Amino acid sequence: MLLIGSALQSCALWPSAPVAEPQVQLVKIGIDDRQGRSPRYRITVRILNPGNRELAIAGLSCHLKIDSLPSVESFTGPLRTLPPGAALRVEMEARTNAIDQLKLTGMLADGVPPGYVLKVHLRREWAVMPLVLIHAGTLPWEADRGS
Repeated sequence: MLLIGSALQSCALWPSAPVAEPQVQLVKIGIDDRQGRSPRYRITVRILNPGNRELAIAGLSCHLKIDSLPSVESFTGPLRTLPPGAALRVEMEARTNAIDQLKLTGMLADGVPPGYVLKVHLRREWAVMPLVLIHAGTLPWEADRGS
């Protein structure tokens, strides 16, 4: 009996297999030209669930820094549950002020795509703390579509 009890205790100390965390990628960003109104950005992100469990997303917020300057923030409410091994594309709209738009336009003017850091706070059902997912790269800019 003692042998069985000590074996069970040692199993609790054995490290479990690492859980694959969700991943996020910035797919594209563009400006909606809204004549007479303040411009808005369209941000498209992709959420990947490489794990072996479903991922229920209660909401997410994203903060995009371009060349280390906070530029765009957006959020969305509940999304569909993501099955294991699946991906979900989410398109969000973000308002901006004239100063942020001028900063972004200036960064894009020289033709070299600037670097970015995308931080996504993924809120899950029944979880107190959100998952913080970070992705960095070169800005995938989408040209203006016109009206």
